[in-house]
Amino acid sequence: MYNNINNTTTFTYQVTGDGSGKDLSHWVLGICSSHVNPTGTPNPNSLGTDPTTGLYGFKWDVAVNINQSKTFTITLPGNWGVEPLTVAVKAGLIIDFGTVDGPACTPNTSTGSLGDKVWNDTDNDGVQDAGEAGIANVTVKLYDCNNNLISTTTTNASGNYLFSNLAAGDYKVKFELPSGYVFSPKDQGGNDATDSDADLTTGYTTCITLASGQNNLTVDAGMYQPPVNNASLGDKVWNDTDNDGVQDAGEAGIANVTVQLYDCNNNLIATTTTNASGNYLFSNLAAGDYTVKFVPQLGYTISPKDQGGNDATDSDADPSTGKTTCITLASGENNMTVDAGMYQPPVGTSSLGDKVWEDTDQDGVQDPGESGIPGVTVQLYDCNNALLAFTTTDASGNYSFANLTAGDYYVKFIAPSGYAFSPKDQGSDDAADSDADPSTGKTACVTLGSNETNNTLDGGLYESGADLQVVKTADKTNFDCGDQVVYTITITNNGSANAGSVEVTDVLPTGLVHQSNSASQGSYNNTTGVWTVGSLADGASATLTITVTVDCNLFNTTAFDLGPAADFNFFVLEDAVHPSSDTQGKYAAGGNVTMSGYSVGDQLPVPSGTIPDVLIVGGNLTFTTGDVFGGNVVYGGSSNLPTNSVGVLHGTVRQESNVIDFAAAKIYLENLSTTLGAYTTNGNTTYEWGTLALNGTDPYLNVFSIPASQLNGSHTVEVNVPNGAVVLVNITGNNIVWDGGLFVNGTAIGNVLYNFVDATAIQIQGIDVRGSILAPRAHVNFVTGVQNGQLIAKSFSGQGQLNLAPFHGDIPNISIINQASVTGSDKSDPVSGNNSSSVTITRNTQTGGGGGTGGTGNWQLVGSLPAAQIIMAMDTDTQGNIYIAAITGYIYKSTDGGATWARVNPLMKSGAIWAMEIHPNGTIYVASQSGVWMSPDGNTWSQTALENIDVRSIVIDNSGNLYAGTWANGMFKSTNGGTTWNAANNGIASGSVVTSMTRTPSENIFTGTFGNGLYNTTDYAATWNQVPTANNYYWAMTSNSSGDVFAAAYGEGIYRSTDNGGTWVRTNFPGQHIYSLLTDADDNLYAASYAYGVYVSSDNGATWNNIGLSNQSVSTVFINTNAQGDYSGSRVVFAATKDGKIYKLIDGTTSAGFEESVPAQYELGQNYPNPFNPSTRINVSVPKDGMYEVSVFSITGELVTKLVEGQLNAGVHSLNFNASNLPSGIYIYRLSGENVNITKKMTLMK
Repeated sequence: MYNNINNTTTFTYQVTGDGSGKDLSHWVLGICSSHVNPTGTPNPNSLGTDPTTGLYGFKWDVAVNINQSKTFTITLPGNWGVEPLTVAVKAGLIIDFGTVDGPACTPNTSTGSLGDKVWNDTDNDGVQDAGEAGIANVTVKLYDCNNNLISTTTTNASGNYLFSNLAAGDYKVKFELPSGYVFSPKDQGGNDATDSDADLTTGYTTCITLASGQNNLTVDAGMYQPPVNNASLGDKVWNDTDNDGVQDAGEAGIANVTVQLYDCNNNLIATTTTNASGNYLFSNLAAGDYTVKFVPQLGYTISPKDQGGNDATDSDADPSTGKTTCITLASGENNMTVDAGMYQPPVGTSSLGDKVWEDTDQDGVQDPGESGIPGVTVQLYDCNNALLAFTTTDASGNYSFANLTAGDYYVKFIAPSGYAFSPKDQGSDDAADSDADPSTGKTACVTLGSNETNNTLDGGLYESGADLQVVKTADKTNFDCGDQVVYTITITNNGSANAGSVEVTDVLPTGLVHQSNSASQGSYNNTTGVWTVGSLADGASATLTITVTVDCNLFNTTAFDLGPAADFNFFVLEDAVHPSSDTQGKYAAGGNVTMSGYSVGDQLPVPSGTIPDVLIVGGNLTFTTGDVFGGNVVYGGSSNLPTNSVGVLHGTVRQESNVIDFAAAKIYLENLSTTLGAYTTNGNTTYEWGTLALNGTDPYLNVFSIPASQLNGSHTVEVNVPNGAVVLVNITGNNIVWDGGLFVNGTAIGNVLYNFVDATAIQIQGIDVRGSILAPRAHVNFVTGVQNGQLIAKSFSGQGQLNLAPFHGDIPNISIINQASVTGSDKSDPVSGNNSSSVTITRNTQTGGGGGTGGTGNWQLVGSLPAAQIIMAMDTDTQGNIYIAAITGYIYKSTDGGATWARVNPLMKSGAIWAMEIHPNGTIYVASQSGVWMSPDGNTWSQTALENIDVRSIVIDNSGNLYAGTWANGMFKSTNGGTTWNAANNGIASGSVVTSMTRTPSENIFTGTFGNGLYNTTDYAATWNQVPTANNYYWAMTSNSSGDVFAAAYGEGIYRSTDNGGTWVRTNFPGQHIYSLLTDADDNLYAASYAYGVYVSSDNGATWNNIGLSNQSVSTVFINTNAQGDYSGSRVVFAATKDGKIYKLIDGTTSAGFEESVPAQYELGQNYPNPFNPSTRINVSVPKDGMYEVSVFSITGELVTKLVEGQLNAGVHSLNFNASNLPSGIYIYRLSGENVNITKKMTLMK
């Protein structure tokens, strides 16, 4: 390395004893006579001719013992380039010669310079304008393009700087910002001599190539001091008791009112709440235009605006929206005149109600002995059809709507299943008759006066329905791919009425292919899944059989999906009432919806092109105040929209029915909830002293089952799982009340799903629900609180806030659950609990491949670790030893190709191990929950300097540099084997979760993240670039010998790039989630899909073949290219599972080309691994029998050895080259013979 300050050039060498010979006594570097006055380390050293080797040069009389490593340097005055030099080494009686890079014999005499100016860019335009002065004393650093610091200087009084005496080469400059300054925009104005070249974030320039003798004085940096944010805006929210819009004496402030600050483009900037005196303040604001929004508390209404003529004491909020007009704030201005008056309108003193009773004689009159019916839903509407409130009858059948103001109302009774309404207005006593319309359940519109109590609105019901019971069975409970399964669905009318227009829906799930069906009455449409039964008399039954075959290719492609609710933040099947609050994402409800002070979609992107529907209501929509962002409003019945008090900012309002098929959604979501409720629990649950702790250790999926009684009795719920794991919490039972604290530790809330399997009533209050809720049978009363996730329910009421955090976890399909449900009848059903029936069939565990039209592979169980040893990583050293690492932190080693295993790290306390990489010098590195650990021999382990960070992936480049990808801490790099680590996140989003990495043959490194997409670096992690992809979540990556990159997108299969990440194409992989991805020496691509086994592709992902291990929960796949003895060959494929089993592929007949075949042409494969130490493998393909040689030469052309000399049969041959007795360096290997002469290079790194 050249030091331009001292004008010296230093060359550094690492010398290592290879462990197989004698100790090195001394060595000589054959420098030239032009190299005068050299100095070196360590001592003793000298310049001259070595009498032992006869070589003139610089000699170190320093011993290097076997397995020892030492660093040597030689420094020469001046600037010297690089050329190969002879080196002589003496070890015992052996003298060996070779070549290494050293100082060229002719110095670099023509030097250049690089520099220019740092200036005060007062107008912040990135261009040096007249009058803009230089900035003195700015630190400027010069680096080479491998990020090595060369020199440091500071700008002079005029802002100029200069790096002189520079050799030709590649450089970059870093400018360091003085306090209070920021960088100007880069590359503005079109004139490189007057623009700013510094990156706005890092201060670095791009890499600059300096020719010999060139003086580049165009490398500048503009800086400026941004204006100080010293303005403020605020004042007060007060209780305007006289509702005149003016702050009068004695009218106190209102505490804890939410106040939001927006810019005038409606972007939310900040949120605060008023203090005990009602005051609020937004400080440290830049000059600009702002609006303020006041969110009234429950029960309050905003006062009239701009009353009284004094802006300091009036109310500035629009009564319908809560927003002020746009306010211009000057620099340093303090505007304390932005107020809001609020008042509590008088509480109504009227009431309305009475009773729902069981009219056993169906005469429409309440007779003695006819008792009330509890639990009946009663809804209150105004006479404009706006739903105002709803309640349920008490134990005596009574209900009441109190605190009503004078006005016009009507009541709607919801008949329970199996009941019908009595005749209306029978008899002469309005207090004892039934007022409900028999067809709609609605009363007539009644006028309620002030202070009036009307307790005459009654509903008579009688039990008159058909109890339709569905039972479904299958002729088998387990299946293999291609099996035939016969389902039998029986519907029985248990009475008491005859039923007509009976329909049963049975939609075949993905993986089942309809073959035939037979119905005892009616007909079945296998496209819609509807069995039209027709009439079914009291006591009668009908039967349908459906014959299907199981197509595993289809089954394997089925990922967990919330179906019609997948894209929605809020999705209910029936009615919803929202007194206030908002939903940040898309909203859908199948019934009637009432909203006030509500917003929808404020976190959705502003649409371009096709405008999406973001608020979808199947029935009537009453929306009094609020905003809708990001798209259209659609309602199926009637609506008060459009209205000035509701803003639809990015779309339109329209009336359209059946935008969503909510009836089909009900079937799908109920079936999904039932399916998930059947998953086997693998997590541990403890319930003590009001704390419910859910603890899981599975890195993939943790399933918990808790009864409603424990959730109801808990003041705290804690979920603890590994980083990135998926959580499924199945809650059984009904009448759930959920409040208190909820803490999710170790995974993203987008990976958590709470499945309420049985519940029909859920109350949530005062809680931050972290995760998504699936409750398709329940009415959710979300009194107060917030949910960060999706909410899916039957119906909804309350003020709960819904924040946008979609569920994206992988819940693999292990079984096929098929449900048949009654979806049509002209009679109500008094016993709805038996209207559905489901049956589960589970796939048999397989070690062979197959499924549908897939291929086969035969796997042999070669090892089994103790319980809980989820195997996460496998790798092999150059001796063919195999290492595996488990979630428990245990590492095992096999020296016999996987036949036996022994633990090698009993003293290591790493926590979970996620990845493993073995350096060509034999050092083993593992990425763990507690950082990176290393071992020189697989037996002794120590922790590197990267500690207390969850490291998920690790790669090593050709120079031996280490790269570590972490969970939520981005990237780290080590250039010294882990002794020190530096963050390497230039260009990577802060807090990125790096799940995977791959390195291409050209040393491009790609990283996959969980949430921020893909990045790559072409400068050894000095900078990273985000590459364009369609998905932001990635779990595994690999690349092949051509540099093609493959990325496993979480939930979207596998993507491929053939242009270094410029473009990506989704491959035809027949699945969604992949946890292990790799290529072998022949560029066959392997993917483990966890539940669906292992797949292989030989054509870059165009076609795939299943080669087995379905339902084995494959956690990682590994190819041992260094196998020895009975396990020799170009590849031995291993797969490991989450229950600690290790399989080896022993029958390689697959579509990927494992069968023995004659190559079409001569090929000399790139050795693997490369670099290597001390052994590597070379594949040779010859298309015909003949005499061949495979030889290895030194870089100077000297023959080292012949790996083959003689007859080779046509085919692929795998050759092992052991370089234990050779020095580090570049070697050439050649295939020669009749009509063939191919050479390639390989690197030995010791």
